[in-house]
Amino acid sequence: MTTTQHRIAGFAVLLLGALLLFALIPVGVDSPNAVPHITLSPAFWPKIISVLLILMGVLLIVRPAAAAAAGDDDGNSGGNEDGNSGGVRRFARLAITLFALFAFYGAIEPLGMVLPAILLIMGLTSFAGERRFALITLVSVAVPIALYFFFEHVAGVPIPLGVFEGLKG
Repeated sequence: MTTTQHRIAGFAVLLLGALLLFALIPVGVDSPNAVPHITLSPAFWPKIISVLLILMGVLLIVRPAAAAAAGDDDGNSGGNEDGNSGGVRRFARLAITLFALFAFYGAIEPLGMVLPAILLIMGLTSFAGERRFALITLVSVAVPIALYFFFEHVAGVPIPLGVFEGLKG
């Protein structure tokens, strides 16, 4: 993508995030007036995602060259003369990622959320090209465990632990 294309995409992402935050969420998400924890509000996570979309749009607008450099890990040439192998490769990567997400979903009931999340993050970060095993392991273990403690002890939202339910004590 060119710098102009990145900026146009940035404006589109920014507008989508703003539309979600200021129009669709207030109209489409019913939130009670008194919620004991903000994280329990039905509008909380959609608002977080909307704000992240807005920030990503701003980044694409302000720093399109950095976004272009970061996004061109496999090149934009397509890989061969007919230009189709890049599209096939991207489709295969998408299919593998979707398979991993569906496998994660299927593993939640028997294994809970923490262990499958650790395995999913390890697999996807490796698949994305990260090769620093210590970093992969640290992030893959720390993020799901931190999220578990946040939801279980701060937000008061129980997280399924599957076979590890007995460890909850």
